[in-house]
Amino acid sequence: NTGEWYISCGSGRSVTYPVYIDGKSGFISDGGIISVSLAFICLHGDMGEDGNVQGALTCAHIPYIGQDTYASALTCDKAYTKIIAEYLKIPTAPFKIFISEDVKTAKETAEKYLGYPMFLKPARLGSSFGASPVMSSSDFEKAYLDAAEFDGRVLAEKLISFEYELECAFFEDKNKYFIPDGRILTDGDFYGYKEKYGESSPKTETNPKNDGAARLAASYSSSLAKLLGIKRLSRFDYFVTHDGA
Repeated sequence: NTGEWYISCGSGRSVTYPVYIDGKSGFISDGGIISVSLAFICLHGDMGEDGNVQGALTCAHIPYIGQDTYASALTCDKAYTKIIAEYLKIPTAPFKIFISEDVKTAKETAEKYLGYPMFLKPARLGSSFGASPVMSSSDFEKAYLDAAEFDGRVLAEKLISFEYELECAFFEDKNKYFIPDGRILTDGDFYGYKEKYGESSPKTETNPKNDGAARLAASYSSSLAKLLGIKRLSRFDYFVTHDGA
């Protein structure tokens, strides 16, 4: 996603952008405006999920499905999301946020407060880009530089042992529904980009009914949605430890 807007034009495409002119919303095309009644955003990652597209559509008075600019910006930022989760007393792995620190300083701080193993990732990126498990001191420098390449802020987390990842779907019409039914079975391994989008994706299964972890996930998701302003469609992800917490 380059941040540019395109619109199909016959067999090709042309650069466009959302506008609001003389009370009419839509996209610029051939000197006019193509009217748009609703945008269904199917973009992933930076520019698509971080509030940029949402802000442009908002300024053009074009309704869209999903989160608004503020919620998109907050939830795309892992550091802010973890701070909010802590405020809500939702269990989260211990973490430190590094803002343009040199490798030596970051390493000393992370070792002091977190210890090994740990996890390093860019604060504002998804799909596991720039994210790495760090099992020992010798792994830190490369992992830190890989994460810092994508963002000026690097998030370091204590690497916790877990049984599976639990996905909680959120859907809103007149009511709000939290459906914590998706288990991703990774055996505690790193669920990286290749695993998420490659042919060797981990096994998944529907979460058992009346499962304690599922009920907790639904409760946590409800609290997060309310404070963050989540609406319409979303997904919340959790690690479930071996004791079910």
